[in-house]
Amino acid sequence: LRLAEDLAAHRTTWASRPTEVELGFNNRCNLLCVMCHQADGIPPQAMPRDKARAVADQVLPFALHLTPSDASEPLINDLDEVVALCRKHDVQMLLYCNGTLLDEATFRRIAPVTHRIWFSIDSPERETFEALRVGARLEQVLANIRTVMPLCAQARIEVGFNAVVMLPNWKQMPELVDLVADLGGTQLSLQE
Repeated sequence: LRLAEDLAAHRTTWASRPTEVELGFNNRCNLLCVMCHQADGIPPQAMPRDKARAVADQVLPFALHLTPSDASEPLINDLDEVVALCRKHDVQMLLYCNGTLLDEATFRRIAPVTHRIWFSIDSPERETFEALRVGARLEQVLANIRTVMPLCAQARIEVGFNAVVMLPNWKQMPELVDLVADLGGTQLSLQE
């Protein structure tokens, strides 16, 4: 309501606060996806822990959700620190992950403070998937997803899937819809 009021009144100083915060504690990823600026060779960087805490302490009291990534793999973060920040500020995580690192043990660490997990999967075909998400193995990603899906259901964590649509995979979207459904997914978001 406050956001609607701020916009309607053309306020320059808003009473509303962000409900979702995207805070990249680092820009590292374990893959080199062709659609990501990581593949352009950006240098890896990490925010010092004390600075990350200071920033989080300023913004998270006004938020509902934290997305702990910046075009990076959120599971490369210091997960104990991220979970502690979420608990401290009563914030739930929204994770966009590539599925390569989310095994059962990792899931159990983050589940108590996780609201939704988005799995990035761009193709149902191994060759295309692995060419787009360099460093990933489709079989391992699918195994991780199959392991985590029932755990998400038990923990009432929402799950979504997303894909970047581009020339190598656009014709595979109907099969990707089928794969997502076979995995138990009910949402697939497509990006150009």
